[in-house]
Amino acid sequence: MVHRICQKSVLSVNSQRGASVLELLIAIAISSVVFSGVCSMMAQYGQRFQTHQIASGLKQESRIGLEVLTSELKLAGTGGAPGEAALLKIGKTELWFNANLSNLQTVLSQTAQAGTQDLIVENGSGWPDGKEVILCSLDRCMANRLIRAGRANALSVDLPLPAVFPAGSAVFVSNRVHYYLGQDDQGVPRVMREVDGGIGTLISGISDFRLEYFGRNGFPTTDSALVARVRVTASLKDVRGLTIHEIGLRT
Repeated sequence: MVHRICQKSVLSVNSQRGASVLELLIAIAISSVVFSGVCSMMAQYGQRFQTHQIASGLKQESRIGLEVLTSELKLAGTGGAPGEAALLKIGKTELWFNANLSNLQTVLSQTAQAGTQDLIVENGSGWPDGKEVILCSLDRCMANRLIRAGRANALSVDLPLPAVFPAGSAVFVSNRVHYYLGQDDQGVPRVMREVDGGIGTLISGISDFRLEYFGRNGFPTTDSALVARVRVTASLKDVRGLTIHEIGLRT
């Protein structure tokens, strides 16, 4: 009798142990499924977050880049001789112009004689070496290049003056600016900015970049000398919508 009771007790314990192991295995399996689902959701969320961050970064870069283009294009012609057209050359995806981007300008404080290379000016501080400068009197203008950084009251140029320039003649920096649609090493389009030979990316990840030109009468024109307004249209890859800027030129 006692033997039978012990056998039943052992069977009962074994049955309970078997049930506990089975429940544990089921719990582990359910946990694995739940954990896998959570990981999948987190991965998808992370990917969406990363995509959103990239798109936000591109939008910010595009906004800043177009602001730079707009502000510099408004200065088109300020780096050229009086009467020179604001834009030098235009195209559907590129344009060239001269501008005094840093607003470096002064006047001769003494008459500059023919043959001289040293200009006595009111203020030449901060003028960088190698920059192109324009010297204009009432009846003539000439382009030259600085052979050293400007000093407080002097500028030194590369070419001897061909004629006399009287005191009061204007001297100002002329930056050659070129905006164009280029490509990176992977062939992805990007808007490039070139100033005095130095090139950098203005807007990356671009899918569309177009330039349209209009005269004073409001009609489209392909003549750079007649352009009074430029329309810039840009859109980014994987980002909906177009950005359009209308820029009036100094004419």
